Amino acid sequence: MISLPVVATWALLALLGRSFVIATPGSSPEYWEYLCGVQLPPFRGHHPYSRSGGTLPEVENSLYYFAQLHHEEVLYSVPTDQVLGDAEAVRVVLFGEERDLPASCYEDGRDLCRVYWNASETREACRGVLQGQRTPISAAELRTFRGAVLSRSKRAQESEAEDRAFLERFRRGRRVWLTLAFEGLYVTAWWAFVAWKLLPLPRPVSWRWQVGVAPLLLFLPYFLGYAPMTFSFGPSGGFIYPAYLMVASLPLHFIPCTRADEVVWNSLPKILSPLSQLPGHPLAASFMVCVGPVSSLIAGVSVVALFSLAIFVTRGLRVRAVRKVNNAS
Repeated sequence: MISLPVVATWALLALLGRSFVIATPGSSPEYWEYLCGVQLPPFRGHHPYSRSGGTLPEVENSLYYFAQLHHEEVLYSVPTDQVLGDAEAVRVVLFGEERDLPASCYEDGRDLCRVYWNASETREACRGVLQGQRTPISAAELRTFRGAVLSRSKRAQESEAEDRAFLERFRRGRRVWLTLAFEGLYVTAWWAFVAWKLLPLPRPVSWRWQVGVAPLLLFLPYFLGYAPMTFSFGPSGGFIYPAYLMVASLPLHFIPCTRADEVVWNSLPKILSPLSQLPGHPLAASFMVCVGPVSSLIAGVSVVALFSLAIFVTRGLRVRAVRKVNNAS
């Protein structure tokens, strides 16, 4: 019985880990649109659900940018050489007679035209940086070019915070194997504890302890900072473990959090936070359900109390039945 969920968990972790990427492949035209507001011919728009976006630092010969969705930031990467290859075309468009007015602006209501007009400040910043420069942009100059453009467009301070968050997200993505190993080992240990009676091993505690603390133990990594956005934006921050939390939280809707949960939760160190694979900053916080350390323990104790009551009633009925038989004989 215990082997089935454990094997399924490890199999799903292997599949999800194999398909995990820090950023999906992007394109040079989209990068330049975010950086300079220029719509080169291959540009066809951004993510359909994006509210905004921007460029990010270069890492390992790739340039990154993001599309801001309601609950996450979608990361894209493009080789630096591809971006440099379009630099001269960007200059021509910026300083051309017709500038970079896209064809969609001649047709009312087109999204690309709205994107174009929203980027007017960014284009002016790029023109100011490139003004008077006649030589092609080198890879070294591209790194300082982005900073100069952001400074002129008054987004330097905001960009610094975005860059720090991105680099932290990138570092976490590079050690994703730790996240996968942690989830697999912890979920396996939890199943072993819950189903210990079914194992050919001596039982260290009674079934009441097993059932009573099982919800608390399942949610313990969450209380210690792992997958912290699970109940705000849906399963996130991990792979299989957040889905476990979502399913286990369904019966806990009837046990609300209290002030005691807040006190205990805030006192716990968030030592597992560095293992989370967070999806970037959300635009707004949502609320699904509150599961706290005290409420999860109350849930387990309640289940034990119900089972104990059922056992007590069943035994009482059996004793009465035996007495009636003995009296009749």
